[in-house]
Amino acid sequence: MPDAFRDADMPAEFDALVRALEEPVGQRLNPAPVIGDTWRLALDMLEHRGFRYASAVLELLSDFADAPVPYTRVLHVPLLTEQRGFEGIDGSAVWRTLRALAALSLIDFCSGEREGASAGTSEEGPPDSVRVHPLIRDLSRKERSLPLMVTLLGHACTVEQAGKPEEPDTWATWSLLAPHALRLVEQEASLNNAPLEVLVAGAGAAEMAGRYLQARGLSRQAGAVFEKVVEWRLRHQGSMAPDTLTAQHNLAGALHDIGDLTRAEAIYTEVWQGHSAIRGADYPHALTARHELGRVLHDLGRLAEAAEHLSAVLESRRRTQGDEHGHTLSARHELARVLHNLGHWEEARREYRHVLNVRRRSLGDNHPRTLTVLHNLACLAQDEGQLDTALQQFRHVHAARARVLGPAHPQTLSTAYRLGCTLRDAGDASHAKALLQHVHAELSSSLGGERVIVKTCG
Repeated sequence: MPDAFRDADMPAEFDALVRALEEPVGQRLNPAPVIGDTWRLALDMLEHRGFRYASAVLELLSDFADAPVPYTRVLHVPLLTEQRGFEGIDGSAVWRTLRALAALSLIDFCSGEREGASAGTSEEGPPDSVRVHPLIRDLSRKERSLPLMVTLLGHACTVEQAGKPEEPDTWATWSLLAPHALRLVEQEASLNNAPLEVLVAGAGAAEMAGRYLQARGLSRQAGAVFEKVVEWRLRHQGSMAPDTLTAQHNLAGALHDIGDLTRAEAIYTEVWQGHSAIRGADYPHALTARHELGRVLHDLGRLAEAAEHLSAVLESRRRTQGDEHGHTLSARHELARVLHNLGHWEEARREYRHVLNVRRRSLGDNHPRTLTVLHNLACLAQDEGQLDTALQQFRHVHAARARVLGPAHPQTLSTAYRLGCTLRDAGDASHAKALLQHVHAELSSSLGGERVIVKTCG
């Protein structure tokens, strides 16, 4: 503002403006009412020109998190048409409305900032996401549209729509969905009066986002999400609901990953027994929980107990799902780990190689599950003193895991740790020290200096 027009008490610099806003008189400096009036005029103009859904769409988009909104995934037209204010909407109307809002800068199209996305419009089509300016979002947000946002997000976060978050080829999608789904755990109180199906959808979306965090190696953050989802499920669905048991199962998995084995064992036991009591010992979710219980017992060093559980799971999987089903192979692989640690190395090698052959045929050479078997074969070679073989295999797995999972993923660091130990045993102390210091620094950063955990096999 030119000095000639400035009042004596008008702030001239930012610090003075902040001080003025903190005073009662500073309320008149708040630009929000003026911007709100302008925003309302813009929407009125759009509706006058035939964009009848402009207000409803902007209000809905404003209920998402402060992150790119993957509109093609969350604005599911068949669900929208069932909602008040969206009667008669179709895909063309959604697209024209978004373009009209963007033309007035109420929203901005963007690339979504996902993995592998380039700035601006891609060669394959329009940008995949939109952003709402924070001030416009705050002015537009209405609690009445929150249940619809949760319903749409819950639909977008299903395996059928987004894929399993444990599969690396889905991570680009989950990197867009996760910020919105993770925010739901903070919004449960605002949904208390929502229908049960909305609450279930919200818990499901948050849980899937937690699975994505865990798949990316962020198990501590995933565990915090799963803790809240378990509480959410218990309040609204009860302790023996399948969804509640699944949420507890996921929590136990995160606890296992961060080394809280005692609590993980207790939860897996509860989940296994809960599923078995209601649906029988051969129920797939009961077998999965028992399988994971066997893995925890293995890591606790209780190998006989681990073998008992895993053998029972393998027998049931073979009988109900066949020898080459993925769950059967997982049980066989875990039993091989027990044989390995018991010193039955030839038996373990045979089992590892059988699983490896099927994994390669069904999943490919670079799938995380294939790389896990290769990692354990390298561990076996190291334990047998075949250092040259172990070095070659660990280098291959380390490079592949860094490429597929990322250099700081716990599985990548696990292989780096074993590679460092093998270099040490082979007499290459300088390279071993550098690699092990790198692993320690990465784990200290993510887990804290007092609790550095490396899963050496598995």
